[in-house]
Amino acid sequence: MSTFFLHVGTPKTGTTAIQSFLAMQENQKVLGKYGFAYPLFVKYDMSGDDAVIARNAHPLIYGEYQNIHTYDENQEMRDRFFADVKSLLDSGKNVIVSDESVWHVCNKIDSFYKNIYEKIKSYGHEMKVIVYLRRQDDFVQSYWRYKVMIPRRHLKLSFKKFIEKEKYGYFPLDYFKQISYIADSVGGKENVIVRVYERDQFAGSPPNIIEDFFGCVGLKLTDEYVSPSLKRNPGLDVISCEVKRRINADPELQNNNEIRKMLIDITEENAEQGLYKVSTLFSKKDGEMFMQKYEESNKKTAEVFLGRADGKLFYKSPEFLTEPVTKFNDKDYMDIYYRLMKKLAMENERLITENNNLKTKKEKPAQKRSFMSRVKNKLKGS
Repeated sequence: MSTFFLHVGTPKTGTTAIQSFLAMQENQKVLGKYGFAYPLFVKYDMSGDDAVIARNAHPLIYGEYQNIHTYDENQEMRDRFFADVKSLLDSGKNVIVSDESVWHVCNKIDSFYKNIYEKIKSYGHEMKVIVYLRRQDDFVQSYWRYKVMIPRRHLKLSFKKFIEKEKYGYFPLDYFKQISYIADSVGGKENVIVRVYERDQFAGSPPNIIEDFFGCVGLKLTDEYVSPSLKRNPGLDVISCEVKRRINADPELQNNNEIRKMLIDITEENAEQGLYKVSTLFSKKDGEMFMQKYEESNKKTAEVFLGRADGKLFYKSPEFLTEPVTKFNDKDYMDIYYRLMKKLAMENERLITENNNLKTKKEKPAQKRSFMSRVKNKLKGS
């Protein structure tokens, strides 16, 4: 009997790092050696969707993801998915599939987990659901920054308005309710593996998300595996994110990927120099009110699904601002603007030199200066 492991996130819990690690060709071979498979369904046509191939559980929600509403039309894809999974399970392989969007998209699909569980059970195999939980205040802040940073999102709302309007509302943050629903659908809580997304709660020495995840499926992280060299999902610090949010108000600039990359570089420079260390966007009052909504749910999740008599789900306490602070000093903003302008100017000069060397008229220097002018005027006006 083999096991089908469905990793459902939640979002912003290191899912990209896990998926990238498992999807590496070198690591696929090592997984196979130990009786595991992380199949990549590259032959499936999921065109028009921004999900990457490494999110190999995506066929399970394709059509409902991002409100495409063609779920029923893609039944043939799911049939092929389960046929491939069954073949691997029958061959003696334990199968791992992962997609963090399953955590919330599943609620749009009737009997989502039950149907999968019954199908795997009918094959004569087991099913386990793996879920990582991030403290709710930490999650919504990370998600706001993500939506501000990513060009295709270009969020313009301040964090305060984002919370007031509950723009995160489609994510199930009542963890006990959601995990209980999953457990009831897959044969009981023994088939749900709950982990907490906190460094101090990870397995490994030093603690790390990959080794922790391996422990969930019964694998050991050895030197046989190769770690990706690229940094995944780099983010922006609070002040750089606020600068990007202001730039997002300009439709001509909001999708410019170079600006995003440069602000990521500035964030890394800030971290190296110990600058702008503010790590929370919640005031003490707002943060405490926000977390009170989930206090009982978190307690019951710890007791029921982790067996913790003390009811502590998260060991690290929230950090809130002692005073309501919505922005940095103007001098701080001007520092970021100046550094961004300097990087843009350097890139502008590089392109001019490249154009001159190639003796081409594809991009005239005047056009680049016009772009620079728009950026400069926008930043000054913020």
